[in-house]
Amino acid sequence: MAKIEGLKELSKQLELLGNKLGTKTLRNAVRTALVPTFKEIKALAPVGKKYHRTYRGNLVAPGFLKKKIKLRSRSNRGVVSASISASGEAFYGIFLALGAKTVPSPKDFFFRIFHKNRADIENRIVIDLRKRISKL
Repeated sequence: MAKIEGLKELSKQLELLGNKLGTKTLRNAVRTALVPTFKEIKALAPVGKKYHRTYRGNLVAPGFLKKKIKLRSRSNRGVVSASISASGEAFYGIFLALGAKTVPSPKDFFFRIFHKNRADIENRIVIDLRKRISKL
């Protein structure tokens, strides 16, 4: 885990902004910090060679998983969270990343990238927070 300088000051400045504006500022900073990792994960997601059916029976084109990888952020009672995940019928992406009975050779296109970029994400959050707070 990276040591972040000035975190107490940033926290105090967010509190001074108020609950609504502080939470919105933090949420936007977290989302912006995750964008490069999101793009890298999406670029490395495996693409099949033929059409296939989802569990609902819908016929989908190769690249369906890549299209369904989304970056989402939310706040609930002042707690901000963000996630990068495959949504909807492309839930099978986790099996391709971790492996399963029918996927003997997993291709870790997700966790490896996230762990590699973790310190950069934390630094980008702090930099972006400072920039956003100074504008206000």
